Amino acid sequence: MRRVEAEDPTRELVGFEHRLKGTDRIKEKVSDQLRAQPELTADQALAGIPDAIRYTFRYHEAQYAAGVQAGAGRLQAGDSN
Repeated sequence: MRRVEAEDPTRELVGFEHRLKGTDRIKEKVSDQLRAQPELTADQALAGIPDAIRYTFRYHEAQYAAGVQAGAGRLQAGDSN
């Protein structure tokens, strides 16, 4: 993500130190998933947590829409260029 950040001077990776959800909160979410869907394994419940790792890019206001669209396209394509 740092490399992706460096490729566009109009964006900044913020909150990097908070990119990992806390262990206690992950345990709570897995527990909630298992209560709601007891047929899941713990690994399946864990895999279903969409925000265990999260990144936030901040864009300059004038480039916000274009920057978000370009960044999302790069991430979906698995490309950081």
